[in-house]
Amino acid sequence: MRLSDRLLYSKTLRRVSDFIDEHWVVRWFVLPILFMGLLVLGMAYPIYGAVPALELVGVFLAVCYAVVLAGLLVGRVVGGVVKRRRA
Repeated sequence: MRLSDRLLYSKTLRRVSDFIDEHWVVRWFVLPILFMGLLVLGMAYPIYGAVPALELVGVFLAVCYAVVLAGLLVGRVVGGVVKRRRA
């Protein structure tokens, strides 16, 4: 079996694809956050140098992804409460 065949029928790949389809936040915010991180790195590198710029981008990305994670958790909790009230 070729690698492409294994990837095509991979359960893990299917779960990741289903997760991304289910959570629109990931699809709409993860890639733009990475792009913004690259922009911050591009702006900070000439001013501060390599190591401080990477530290700045690391903190920026960590905070952004923490906010996205908090939004996903709140969405899951609120969605569960709304579904229980409708039933």
